[in-house]
Amino acid sequence: MILGMRRSGKRRTLTGQISRIVLVLILVGLMEAGAAYTMLEWYHEQVSELEYTISDIYLSETDQNFNLINTSIRSMLHDGNEVLDVVESYYSPVDYAAEVERLAYILGKNNSVIQLKNAFADMVIYYGSRFNFFFLNPEKQLSVEYGGGEYAKRADFMKMLEQYVEMDEVRYTINGKWFLLGDYICTIYHSSNGIGGAYIWAEDFATNMFGISPTGCSSIDIYDPGNQSSLVYAKQENGLVSTAELVTNVGMPEDSYRLEHAGFVCRFVMDTSKYEKTVLLPVLFLGLLAIYLVIIAVTWLYTRRRVLGQVNSFYNNLIEYKDTERFAGDMGVEEFAEAGKVLNQRSEEISQLKISVYEEQINRQKVELDYAQLQIRPHFYINCLNIIHSMAQERLTGEIQAFVVYISRYFRYIFKKGMVPVTVEKELEFTETYLKILECMNDTKYRYEVFCEEGLSAVRIPPLLIQTFVENAVKHNLDDVEGCEICVHVERVCGSGQAAQTRMPDADKTGGDICLAENGGSGGEWMRITVCDNGSGFDDVTLEHFDAGDYGEEGSGYHIGIRNAVERMKMIYGERARVVFSNLPDGGARVELFLLTEGQVRQENGQGLTRR
Repeated sequence: MILGMRRSGKRRTLTGQISRIVLVLILVGLMEAGAAYTMLEWYHEQVSELEYTISDIYLSETDQNFNLINTSIRSMLHDGNEVLDVVESYYSPVDYAAEVERLAYILGKNNSVIQLKNAFADMVIYYGSRFNFFFLNPEKQLSVEYGGGEYAKRADFMKMLEQYVEMDEVRYTINGKWFLLGDYICTIYHSSNGIGGAYIWAEDFATNMFGISPTGCSSIDIYDPGNQSSLVYAKQENGLVSTAELVTNVGMPEDSYRLEHAGFVCRFVMDTSKYEKTVLLPVLFLGLLAIYLVIIAVTWLYTRRRVLGQVNSFYNNLIEYKDTERFAGDMGVEEFAEAGKVLNQRSEEISQLKISVYEEQINRQKVELDYAQLQIRPHFYINCLNIIHSMAQERLTGEIQAFVVYISRYFRYIFKKGMVPVTVEKELEFTETYLKILECMNDTKYRYEVFCEEGLSAVRIPPLLIQTFVENAVKHNLDDVEGCEICVHVERVCGSGQAAQTRMPDADKTGGDICLAENGGSGGEWMRITVCDNGSGFDDVTLEHFDAGDYGEEGSGYHIGIRNAVERMKMIYGERARVVFSNLPDGGARVELFLLTEGQVRQENGQGLTRR
């Protein structure tokens, strides 16, 4: 808990926070630049390694095919039935015994050729469609060839080979190594049965390499160490491979790739334009990152000068505002300036609110003091003691007992703590107790009627509210008439959901109805408490003062009970309570108290509470 308090008490300034954020952004930008450069270098290494790996895989496969083809051709020349059948079928007898023998000879020769071509076809399927195979026997003028290349190109190769045979300049394979023969990569073996071999166009070999390169080769050199010459193939913009360029009298190229079963070497030149494109994006990224860092720096300088300066000024004004409660200073930022105006306005409102609260507290204290004075009333208590003393002298034991019971109920009620609300039923019971005490004190009978409409007895009201006006009626009419009559009615004045209206008793004053929902702001259910007497009523001056809310100056003791009751109603109910003072048409005063019950009413059995 202590650790949490320490953390919560740790404060940072807004300037420091923004500075840290900008610093973090700069560091992140530098880290991104370093990471981008590192990734670029790593990418180049990976591409180069991938290029080499793919080239190695293809060339190793090609080298293995070269070896396997050599083995197959040697086996076919020395031990292959297909070659033996072709050679034997081309034996030409001097004379045919019959036409049937001649036809059988031709058919057998053709079948042997077809079988040899089928063997070549199987080899093409197995080793690849770019390879071509042949068998040649010059003595018998026998020539059989088959391959995946174009027939015209195959025919050109066979013509070239036959010319080399006639000139006895045929180059044979040595140590199983394929060699360059013009534009061809060949392997040629000879035996007693004839000459056999395989070849592939150097252009097809280069095309394969161009196709499998991940970055795309720009050129391929096939170098023949024996002739010190190179066949150079380049990849054109349209994707096609250019015609071979023969370069003579050149040395062994660097970074060349050697095959175990080939007498030539290969050199692959990568397409640098692809690298340039891959490098361009990181370079562009680095350039944008540099611009980003410059923008951050400029933004930081602007923020420090234009924004953070205003923040510091606003903060200093807040510190001064804490002591002076006035926000001073002409802020350059509109939001801060408006915030200063709002703070000054709220300061004035708070000052007014403090004054209002202070005045309300003073008024409440005055009302509670007046209520306490109503509770104390020493002359009333002294009179009660005098009555008890007089009854004791006359030995009126029963009357004393009844009188003491009424007094005890009276004291128990008025000495309740504060102004805690009581129910209407309790207030009416206390009012009757008060009238009983007055009967004993004045040795006279009071005629009174108390009626409470069904459902209103449980509504809570301020204590001594009804009793105050009953006491006022008794006090002002006790000496004026014989047989004082008091009437207290508690009833509803409207139904739920309607505007509460009641007829004013004095038509000369209002000329009609009064709507209680005007100021109360609600058309809910209102309760009316009416206190009437049969005295002389209020004089015109008094009614005029009461209608104006003037109940006498404080401290004068004049109408202290009425003033206290009205002030307590205002304090508790506000606009939800009203008091109307009037005179009855036949004489006598009438006081009507209107209270908004706000759902306190509950249904009860019976027709209401009536006491007489």
